[in-house]
Amino acid sequence: MKITEHFILSEVEHSETAKRLGIDNSVPDGLIPNVKRMCERLEQVRELFGQPIMISSFYRCPELNGKVGGSKTSAHMDGRACDFNVKWFNAENAFEKIKNSSIVVDQLIVESNSKGSSWVHFGIERDGEEPRKQYMIGKKSDSGSTFSRVERS
Repeated sequence: MKITEHFILSEVEHSETAKRLGIDNSVPDGLIPNVKRMCERLEQVRELFGQPIMISSFYRCPELNGKVGGSKTSAHMDGRACDFNVKWFNAENAFEKIKNSSIVVDQLIVESNSKGSSWVHFGIERDGEEPRKQYMIGKKSDSGSTFSRVERS
């Protein structure tokens, strides 16, 4: 199912972890409006970079979110968050470019793990709420995650 010009439902639901563990990661009908709003905002990100983004994690059902160690209040479970990378940009540079653009975010995080991987976490506000406009650097390790806020330039 096509959601916006460049995003389809199957990429929203895709998860290698869910596939490996046999978890049904289908988006419930009630969350489709969130997913549509998220995809509309991601269209702006795509336009900013002039190329597709490479999604690593979008929607996560509660079971999948638990298996990957996601926050108990993760916006991924509402279809309001997406982790991705952009070809030819390291995650830090992509984060800075989005942070300094006019794209409205609820939460924008450049995250990295102990294995050397990094990605951009992009989240939107709940429908009807004002965006928090939080910008952070996140580091994940075996002992947990730490986040520090940064200001917009």
